[in-house]
Amino acid sequence: MVVLKVLAFLIAAAFMAGWVSCLVGFVRMWPSRRWPETTGTAVEIREQSRYRDGRRDILYSPVIEFWTHDGRRIHDLLGDWSTGLILKMGESAQVKYNPAQPEHFRLTGFRGSGAGLAVLMLLFAPAAAAFVLWWFVLRS
Repeated sequence: MVVLKVLAFLIAAAFMAGWVSCLVGFVRMWPSRRWPETTGTAVEIREQSRYRDGRRDILYSPVIEFWTHDGRRIHDLLGDWSTGLILKMGESAQVKYNPAQPEHFRLTGFRGSGAGLAVLMLLFAPAAAAFVLWWFVLRS
């Protein structure tokens, strides 16, 4: 019985950690909701190697070029490294940028809008609620 309680606690704690992680990501993304939007183009794809568990992975990140609404040309690395291509060379995407610091930008759409984080938070919510309920009420 004790083993089941410990296992339930560990599973609930993992879901709670996932929920908190999603919440932190959502809060970080929140200020960018009012940033101006424009079209950017992937003008270069950068690669970097990463070794994990004796295996080599290649990570990719596009260099995006776009023009701000006041005419400044921005040519910078997106900074989101992944094992798959987010954008292919020459492909365009909608970009939101900080007008005070246009080199701080992100892609829009489902992947960059925070909608994915919101869905994950909804999926993690029941387990997070169960963890809180267990921690404060049922633990004794």
